[in-house]
Formats: sequence, C-alpha cells, structure tokens
Amino acid sequence: MRVVGKSVNERRRDSRPKLPPIRVRFGGQPYDTTDWTLGGFMVAPYTDNLRAGNIIEVDIYIDVGTETINCTVEAMVARIDTEAGKLAAQFIDLEPEAMELLESWMTGRLRRQMARAAKEKETAKPKKS
Repeated sequence: MRVVGKSVNERRRDSRPKLPPIRVRFGGQPYDTTDWTLGGFMVAPYTDNLRAGNIIEVDIYIDVGTETINCTVEAMVARIDTEAGKLAAQFIDLEPEAMELLESWMTGRLRRQMARAAKEKETAKPKKS
C-alpha cells in the first residue's frame, strides 16, 4: 500500500491547484501573487513593514486578454516570512461581486466569457467592401 502525504513544510491540509495569476496592490505597491484562493493570497518578494493582524485595502487586478478587470477588497495580514520575503493575507468578507470575479477567474468562466464577447464583437463589425 502506498500512502500519499504532504511535505513537512506544507502548512495546508489540502493541496492547492495551480491557478491563473492575479495582481494585487496594497500599501502603494503592486505585487504579483505567488499563490491565491478564494480565501486569500501570498506575494513575494515582500520587504515592507506590515505585521500579522494588520488590515489592508487590496486592489485586485485580473488581466484577461487586452482587458484588465479590477476590484477592491479588505484583507488581514495572516503572516509574514521575512527570511523568505513573503506575505500571506486572508480576504475579509468578500462582497458578492469580488467573490464572483475571483471564482469566475479560478474556474476559467471569465476567460471563456471574455473570449466569446471578443468573438461576437469581431463578427459584428461591418465587412469592408
């Protein structure tokens, strides 16, 4: 019998799937996420001076083709690993619009909708004679 486990350094109970990236901005600085879910995100490198427990306003940016969709949410800094240069934060009470945006990006629904809209826009253009 083979037992599948997680690495010693892994703090999550369940493995996290690879998701399409999102960008965030807080404290006046933009960051690419190294990891995110509907519960929160991690950024690296991080070298600023926030502390665990700080509440931050986070602008989320999602690039879909040539379009950028954004929303603003609140998050709480969960932990900072100064040696590794990482910050992890948990979203606080996501509004339905923010939840829908993140969930549709996570599942691929947003990419499909944007691709369909772009195709419809292209076919609606008048033909040149």
